[in-house]
Amino acid sequence: MPDNNPACTIVTDDGIHYDLSKLSSTKDYTAESGEGSPKYMFNVCRGVVTELANVEDPGSVGGFVERPDGRGHFSLG
Repeated sequence: MPDNNPACTIVTDDGIHYDLSKLSSTKDYTAESGEGSPKYMFNVCRGVVTELANVEDPGSVGGFVERPDGRGHFSLG
């Protein structure tokens, strides 16, 4: 088993390594629960690629909520 984990690997409690780097995308993944509901945008192993307003370091944001009322974005981290 490797001692140093790649940046985009998770390790389970029993020591199994999972490489998530293939989930990284050039466009953000989107999840919606219906009309009038917030839209969740995220990326894996990289920051989101959607342009964000009023975010100090947008390259470090892995996910955000797009509010349905057009009032902007809310970073999820």
